[in-house]
Amino acid sequence: MNLAALAASAFDRAPVGVVGEVVFTAIDGSTATGRTVGVPASGTFADSFKDQQMVRNRSRRLTVLADGLAFVPEAGMIAEWAGTKWTVLSAPPLAPDGVTVISYRVALQR
Repeated sequence: MNLAALAASAFDRAPVGVVGEVVFTAIDGSTATGRTVGVPASGTFADSFKDQQMVRNRSRRLTVLADGLAFVPEAGMIAEWAGTKWTVLSAPPLAPDGVTVISYRVALQR
């Protein structure tokens, strides 16, 4: 089973409004571009509905394909996605077989 091809085919079936490219900028100024699917961050703890809405407006969760990235995204980097610059909070890898990283779950915040 080719996990990278499976992940790429899932991207092709995602709704058009959330599929795009993200550009990560490292501290040294180098950039890496990747294919992504993004959604508002959810599952955050907030004291009230208003606070939760603010968190959802300022935070996004991206699934970024590992294939083709020049480097691994890390916390503290800048990511440009959907015409906005975001700060990367975390980017844990997804490796279903325990070895091959097929994507990263990137948390962003404005």
